[in-house]
Amino acid sequence: MREAWGPGKLAGVIATVENLAKYLRIVDTNLSIVLSAGAADVKIGDLKIHSNMSAIMEALSVATDGNIRGGPAANRNAWFIMGGRRTIVSQRTVEVFNLTGYIRTLGDAKEDVVRAKLDEVQRLTAETLATLYEGRNVENPSFRFHAGTSLLIVTGNSDYIEVVRKIVNALPGQQKSSHEDLLDINVPPTQK
Repeated sequence: MREAWGPGKLAGVIATVENLAKYLRIVDTNLSIVLSAGAADVKIGDLKIHSNMSAIMEALSVATDGNIRGGPAANRNAWFIMGGRRTIVSQRTVEVFNLTGYIRTLGDAKEDVVRAKLDEVQRLTAETLATLYEGRNVENPSFRFHAGTSLLIVTGNSDYIEVVRKIVNALPGQQKSSHEDLLDINVPPTQK
């Protein structure tokens, strides 16, 4: 096996899909594995191989948080491994946050100081999203602050706005809000 990775300890080999494919090809020289573009560099979490290829493909999907999937190809001992980031099913939406509590914690801060603090929140959000959705094309939410009302208006992907909500709710002085407090009113259909 050392011929695949060179000198050194095998424990030092990074757990990627490409290295897993190398290992599987060494173990079974009749095995064909095809990797799609982008699949090779995906890092694998905790994966233990003790089973057949079908079970390995299922485990690989779990170990990569659904970013990789695989299955049998047309030939008898051929498998494909595809990089397919999970599709984030969400829609663009808007969320409005009242930042009065947070702004009060800043004391008698001038508007430029408040805006600088909100820029920090925006940067923190972008960094968190980049870490959370590593390797994905993330379109950061847009932020608009209205100083007269202390409202922060955020527009973007609903999954990403959830991250903004968690950050804004954690700011000093912010009241913890939850969607459970909201009143849902369903208008019954009119009877004919």
